[in-house]
Amino acid sequence: MLLVVHVAMAHAQRVDGFYRMQTQVSLREGNVGRAVMLYSQWVDLAKESRNAGKGVSGELLAEYAYALALHHDFEAALINIDRAMALKASNGIFFAGQILTIMGYDMAAFQLSGYVPGQYYKVSKYSNWLNGTFSSLTDKYRTKTTINRDSPQEALKRAAALADRGQVVQAIALYEELMEQYPNVYIIPASYSTLWENHGNRVYAATLLKRSIGLMGSEGPSERAAFVEHLKKLEAVAPAGFSKLTKGMQMIVYTGASFGKGMSSLNGRVGVSTESKFSTSLNANLMIWDKTLFGTIGLSAYKTWSFFVVGIGVSKQFSKTSGAWGLAPSVGLTFINKTQTVSFDITAAGQIPFASETRYSYSLSIGTTFYLDFKSKMR
Repeated sequence: MLLVVHVAMAHAQRVDGFYRMQTQVSLREGNVGRAVMLYSQWVDLAKESRNAGKGVSGELLAEYAYALALHHDFEAALINIDRAMALKASNGIFFAGQILTIMGYDMAAFQLSGYVPGQYYKVSKYSNWLNGTFSSLTDKYRTKTTINRDSPQEALKRAAALADRGQVVQAIALYEELMEQYPNVYIIPASYSTLWENHGNRVYAATLLKRSIGLMGSEGPSERAAFVEHLKKLEAVAPAGFSKLTKGMQMIVYTGASFGKGMSSLNGRVGVSTESKFSTSLNANLMIWDKTLFGTIGLSAYKTWSFFVVGIGVSKQFSKTSGAWGLAPSVGLTFINKTQTVSFDITAAGQIPFASETRYSYSLSIGTTFYLDFKSKMR
């Protein structure tokens, strides 16, 4: 029995490997029709071989949804991306943003995934083979489409029902279409606002609710007072953009060495970073300065723009004769690899003591940062 299980698993791995290679080649070459056919076969095989311990991969469904969107099969694309997100696919949000962009809903894509056409975007590690390819594919197949076949009233009910069932991307696409077709109907952005509020994006929810109130006018419907009151609550909760700052949080581990006038040290950092390129970490150094061994420990925050990094923090020196606190500014360069997992860093840092009797110090540090995902991937 063990032999049968082993053979079956080996066969499944070979099948996955074949389809993975063929679908990647097809999409890179722009052969979208072939990619859709291969993804469909791959998903069907995965459904046939699923068991109590393993279902169809969410990551596979997300890629299939993207291929369907490139092929302009939008209804199937939306259904599959919602399934992928329900399975917590690590690439689900990324491909949801791409699908909405292909459909022409750039603002919704940005609010959901942070994607802006023409700007750099970090691809999920599971789908990093699309780096350098996805933006041109998405741009090439962008279009405007209509997916709604119901009356406006029925479509609005359906959008709200989809959102309630957790089929968020389908609901977003339907709301976006309704807002474009009926730009002066106040109830559409009001209902749409509820979706984003429930999804945790209160900033955009407030924007949509403002739009709804503006469409009502000062002498508008009876709901106006309730809408105004709810808008105040939305604007009072959480600083603007906070969810964007914490999105995509990863653990970072840094190791390096520093060299300066009369000193050398080994450095380490452990902390977290976000997709917004903010990071904070606990820092520790073991130094030799003028043949004296001492160490520092501190806390710093950093912001990265492209490959340029600026940091500020506080640190405390530990030695036989001193335990002074100081300000710890830094500036440097970071060069991250294509998979966004490792970077090579060059940093100039200083230690400005708060006590006048302690000497100012500076150093040049060279090292490596490792970026580790918090959440495990579903396979």
